Amino acid sequence: MRLRRSRGPRWLRRATRESVHRDPAHSSIRIGGSRLGHGWNRHERRFSGPGACPQPRDGPFRSGSDIEGFTVSDGDGEELRADFVIGADGVTSHVAQSAGLVEGAGVLWGFAVRCYVDQNVDLPAIMLWEQTRWNAFPGYGWIFPSPGGVANVGIGIGTLTDRQDGAGAVRALPAYLDHLVELGLLDRPAVTPLPRRLGGWLKMGMVGTTPATGRVLLVGDAAGLVNPLQGEGIAQAMTSGQAAAEAVLSSPGHAATRYRDNLARVHLPYQRITAAGHAALVGRPRAIAVVGRVLTAPLLGSALAGGWGIF
Repeated sequence: MRLRRSRGPRWLRRATRESVHRDPAHSSIRIGGSRLGHGWNRHERRFSGPGACPQPRDGPFRSGSDIEGFTVSDGDGEELRADFVIGADGVTSHVAQSAGLVEGAGVLWGFAVRCYVDQNVDLPAIMLWEQTRWNAFPGYGWIFPSPGGVANVGIGIGTLTDRQDGAGAVRALPAYLDHLVELGLLDRPAVTPLPRRLGGWLKMGMVGTTPATGRVLLVGDAAGLVNPLQGEGIAQAMTSGQAAAEAVLSSPGHAATRYRDNLARVHLPYQRITAAGHAALVGRPRAIAVVGRVLTAPLLGSALAGGWGIF
């Protein structure tokens, strides 16, 4: 990672050989039946395109106190039942809500808004942005290259437990784009008029969500595994999905306990530290500015950049 100081706000830049964004328009997901109940054993499905995987809707089916299935909204409203239900349905997980695994007042929320513009970008940049001197934005911005001479540009904001504050990212995006133009990272025509904006919630730090109980296990964003420092969650989604599958297959009678123990060992130590740091900084723009200036100081910043990029 290479650091560079701009006029006023500081920003971080790092080199990568591959694009950090892939257009999912032609992606497909194949789901095959195994030991997951008669609903899947009879057949396998293929879902293509964004948002094409079946989503649970309405109330769950229960066997006693355990959830054993949902009606899914894949076009025909089919009822699917299984030995286990693994909620991989995102930050606002219907599975998690149905199983009573979310304590809304305790969740550590964030919101990210982005747009795609016609702009060639040589290196990705992560921006620690001071909107005015010593008044840092409670999150960070970015500009990343995408295929075909397109740039992924956006900002993410920490909102603690108040989701209404997510609108702050939407309001700040035009000023952030102007800032990138001033830095020479964007051309003015690329952001005039304002591009179409896309947004999404982040649930971070394993706070306010119980990841498993009974026959229900939550993975990835549904379990609140997003990194509280930089909003990434792909690696955590992959490792938690593997851990959930291994818990179900190796110890079906104690899958929830085995899975919770895995998350506590693999993810909780890091998430606990970073969630506390996140909660301590959000709402304190001067403190965020101090951290940003330390991370981008000419000598110290170069020494810290690699570790910060990994952390």
